[in-house]
Amino acid sequence: MFCFLCKLALAMALVPLSLGKFPSRQQADSGFCRVLETNNILWLSCPAISPEPILTIGANHVSNSCRGPGVSPSRPSATAPYADNPAICMTWDLSINASAYRDTTLALYGSDAGWAKSTAGRLKTWGFNTAGAWSSVDLEVESELLVAVLLDMGMSWTETVERLFPDVFDPAWAAHVAQVAENECSTRKDSQYLLGYFPDNELNWEGRWPANSPSISESLLTWFLLRPAETPGLSSATNFLMQRYNGSLSALNTAWGTSATSWSTLGRAAPYPTPATTARSGDESDFLALVAERYHKTIATAIRAVDPNHLIIGYRYYGAVLKPLAAAVGRHFDVVDYHAYTAKAPIDDLAVLHNASGLPVMVSEFGFRASDSGLPNTRGAGPVFNTQTARTAGYRGFITDLVKLPYLVGYHVFAWVDEPASGNGWKENSNYGMVHLDDSPYPVLTQMYSQLHTVVDALHRNAH
Repeated sequence: MFCFLCKLALAMALVPLSLGKFPSRQQADSGFCRVLETNNILWLSCPAISPEPILTIGANHVSNSCRGPGVSPSRPSATAPYADNPAICMTWDLSINASAYRDTTLALYGSDAGWAKSTAGRLKTWGFNTAGAWSSVDLEVESELLVAVLLDMGMSWTETVERLFPDVFDPAWAAHVAQVAENECSTRKDSQYLLGYFPDNELNWEGRWPANSPSISESLLTWFLLRPAETPGLSSATNFLMQRYNGSLSALNTAWGTSATSWSTLGRAAPYPTPATTARSGDESDFLALVAERYHKTIATAIRAVDPNHLIIGYRYYGAVLKPLAAAVGRHFDVVDYHAYTAKAPIDDLAVLHNASGLPVMVSEFGFRASDSGLPNTRGAGPVFNTQTARTAGYRGFITDLVKLPYLVGYHVFAWVDEPASGNGWKENSNYGMVHLDDSPYPVLTQMYSQLHTVVDALHRNAH
C-alpha cells in the first residue's frame, strides 16, 4: 500500500507559512482587497473603503428582498433543486409564502434601493464595513460597503434527492463551475468594493448520509462508493482503493472488516463495521485529501480565469478541523474561514486551521440568541441567553477574544435580521438579528457594536 498523503505532500511541497512571509496573490496597490502583513499582524488592504489596513467586519443575510448570489428565488448560478426554492432566504416565511420583512421595508423606504441605502448607513454607524454571504444585490450598487459573494459552486450541483456533495470527478461538474464563474465573477472582476468570493457553504465534507444514526455513509469515501454505477465518482473511489490494495479485494476486506464479494458491490457492504478500522480511517482521510485537492483546484482555476483580482475565501465549515481539507484550501485559496456557534471564540480550532492551511483566518459565521426576543429559538445553532443584555455580552467577549489573534483578518456575524417565528425555509425561528422583522434595532446590541468597533483595530494591532 502506498502513502498517498506522502506523495501529495511532496507534490505540493506545502509548508505552513509564517506571518511575516505571507504572499498575497493580489498585487499591491491594485485597488482591490488583498492580504497585508505589518509588524507580524495580518490585515486586509481595501483601498476603496479605507486608506488604512482593516479587518472585514460584516453581517450575513443583509437582505430584504431575497435577491442576491446564493439567495433564492433569484440564484442565477443555481441548478435544481434550488433555482426556485425560497428556502435560502433568511426571512422567507413559509406560513405565508412571502417575506413580511420585505413588505415592511418597502413601506418604510419605498424601494429595495431605499432600504439598501438606509441599511448600509446603519451598518457603517454601528462599525460594520462588509455585507457578508447571502446579502442583497442592491447593496452592491447602493452602498459603499464591501460585499462578499456566495457562489454555491458545489451546492448548486448536488442532486435533488441526495443533496450531499458534488461529484468533483465528473467533467460536467467542472464545466458547471466554469459557467458559474463566468456568470457571477466575470461581471464583478473590476469591482473595488468586492471583498471576494465564498465558493460554497457548509458542504458535507464528512460525507455522513443520512445525517441520523446509524449512517449508511460515514465519510466521503464511503459515500462515493454508493454513487450510481458508471458515475465518475464511483469509478474514482473504486480505483483509489484498488490501487491502495494492489487490486486485492481480500486484502481490503481484511483491512476494513468487510465481506464484499466484488469491487462493484463494495458500496453495498455498507453500513460498515464500527468503529472504523485503522486502515479504513486512513483510507478515508487520504481520499478526503484527494477530493479536497480536486475541488479547490477546480474552483480556484475557474474563478481566476475570469477574475484574477479578488480574494477566494474557503472552508466555510464548522466542528473539528479537517486538516486535509484545510491544507487544500491553503494551496489554492487566499483566506480560510470557519463557522463557530460556540459560547466562546474557538481559539484552539482557529490555531489548528491557520497552521494546517498557512492562511489568514476569518470567522464568517457565529451567532447568539436571546429568549426575551419573543422568538421560539427552537431551531438553529448557538447559545440561547435569557436577555439581550446577556446576548450582547456574549458577542462582546467573543469578538474581543477573536481580534487578539494575529492571523485573523475579520469576522461576520450571523445575521442582520431575525428569522420568522413560524420558521423560514430551513425551519429556523431564531433571534439572530441585530434588527427585528419590523426593522427596528436591538439597541443594547447595536450600541455595543458602535462602541466595540472603535477599538477592535487597536486590539488587533497588539495581538500576540
